[in-house]
Amino acid sequence: MLKDDIKELFNNLNNDRIGFTISQNIAKLIEAKTNNIFISAYDIKNHQAKNIKRGIGYIDYYNAAQALISGEFFAVFKDGEYHTILLSEHENIYRIVLKATKNKKEIFMPSVVKITDLENEIQKLARNKKQIK
Repeated sequence: MLKDDIKELFNNLNNDRIGFTISQNIAKLIEAKTNNIFISAYDIKNHQAKNIKRGIGYIDYYNAAQALISGEFFAVFKDGEYHTILLSEHENIYRIVLKATKNKKEIFMPSVVKITDLENEIQKLARNKKQIK
């Protein structure tokens, strides 16, 4: 079960990663050659170190994954190999980052952040990134 897999990865933070399948709609938007996405322990460790005050837990990664699976989102921005997606799940709004490898055959989710003001976040992202949806 995805929730248990994410919790296990989050609690152990070994050099592992887990994968799941996102909606074809989102995969097409980010021009990926796959709709499989990975969450790695390495990315979680780095993200936690940079965002310790935000208190992002495994449930937030799970909620973001569920939203990616369902394919519902508010906006998608592109900046090089990175795509920032604003989405909602279980009454929380998240800003997630997806990074495709150069050959676009693997996608990683290195960042999940809870946001409180959707309109402000869209305006902020639009200043520096290209909005594609």
